[in-house]
Amino acid sequence: MICGVDEAGRGPVIGPLVVAGVMACEDEIDALSKLGVKDSKMLSPARREALYKEITKRFKSHVVYLRACDLDRLMAAKSLNEIEAECYATVIETLRPKTSFVDAADVSCRNFELMILKYLESRPKLVVEHKADERYPVVSAASIVAKVERDREIQRLHKIHGNFGSGYSSDARTQEYLKQFFQENGSFPSCVRRRWKTAIRIAQPKIDEYL
Repeated sequence: MICGVDEAGRGPVIGPLVVAGVMACEDEIDALSKLGVKDSKMLSPARREALYKEITKRFKSHVVYLRACDLDRLMAAKSLNEIEAECYATVIETLRPKTSFVDAADVSCRNFELMILKYLESRPKLVVEHKADERYPVVSAASIVAKVERDREIQRLHKIHGNFGSGYSSDARTQEYLKQFFQENGSFPSCVRRRWKTAIRIAQPKIDEYL
């Protein structure tokens, strides 16, 4: 058995980091390819949803969520790469494949592999590469599952906190939402990653007034 592992939501200032794994037999990889799986960023939301339903119906998968508050707490002691490696290890331990194909989060694939190994009890073969979601259908499938799970959570958060856009710092709606919310409330909602530079920059002028 082999599995692919990938994430969605590493960079945004709002919302969770989602890590997903999809497992398949080696002779099922052709079936994944025929479904049309590819890097989730290359697919429309509607196509991702359709593929998500097929993938989760036909293949075993596992998803790990880290909320904004979880990331803030963990980043007091660990780097984001280390946190992500631990999540990848959790997925791999749950699925227990013989070989795991992983989309590398660190600039050094070897460093990221060593980070994952530190949290593994089992010892599957690890194939850690950049752009693995473009090279291996099983990683493409994992990227789709992670992306759809995060998108669904973002829609749920919109209903609770209002429309903050995509949650990415490059999104003008997200920037405006954060500035307005902080100006009106003196803090951020629970879905915001307070340790992210975007949130710190917005909060700092207000904090400086009291120093």
